[in-house]
Amino acid sequence: MSRLQNEELKNGVQGSMQTGQGLQLPFVAPLVWWKNGEIALKATKEVTDARRFGGWGVSEEEIVNADIDLPENWHLFEMNGTKGSYNAYLARFIYVAPIDRRFAWFQKPDGKWTTKLNILCYMAEMSKEEKTMFPWGPVVLTAKGFSGMNIDNAFKKFSADTAKLRDGDPVNYFYHALGTFTKEPVFEMATGKGGASSSITPCQLFLPSSGLTAEEMDRYFVGDDIAAKMVEYRKDAKEWLADWNKKDKTIEEEQEEIAPLPDEDGFPY
Repeated sequence: MSRLQNEELKNGVQGSMQTGQGLQLPFVAPLVWWKNGEIALKATKEVTDARRFGGWGVSEEEIVNADIDLPENWHLFEMNGTKGSYNAYLARFIYVAPIDRRFAWFQKPDGKWTTKLNILCYMAEMSKEEKTMFPWGPVVLTAKGFSGMNIDNAFKKFSADTAKLRDGDPVNYFYHALGTFTKEPVFEMATGKGGASSSITPCQLFLPSSGLTAEEMDRYFVGDDIAAKMVEYRKDAKEWLADWNKKDKTIEEEQEEIAPLPDEDGFPY
């Protein structure tokens, strides 16, 4: 039986996560970027956070300017990038329900091309005691190259593995646990078209080894009230979602739009 009480909400996200192909969003949605684990920390057992394992990051400046508080599993670190040091909140994993996505190729100053992925999501946090999901608000997940492909694949896997359990409810209305969950850090070598290789950390989707149950799907279900908000956010983001389809896609234009994204070594493409 469908979990949605309002059946019209199914149409509100129809076609949103199809894999097809600036402007600022008209509402606050922090830019949450994918952070690769640092291979130099691979054997440093005492480091158990996203610096070693990989996960998600968001600029401290953006959080301060928006005057908002992140969920408790986010922690502040001083980071070192190619443009100097900066402060960022990191988390190994997040719970997000996807609203819609945009994807495009961008040309870098050296003439090479890179893919860029943005996914507008509704984020939640889970209470440690009751294992209950509490809505937080909209965020934009962002990643480049192979990291973006891994994030897309994680969303696709959740969709495929939960198809029967969702009883016709759109996959958008369920929180996905995305990040790093293994006991040891995972590194993969990614090779670009030019032959250059770099170590990346693939985004992981958390699913119980025995598979999800209907009861667990109920826990991850956003509910009709949040589903209605997600539909409204998608409507408000219509121009933002279409913006990459019409512009001359160069890295300079893209960087103006997403200034909080650090130019760190974790983004090799």
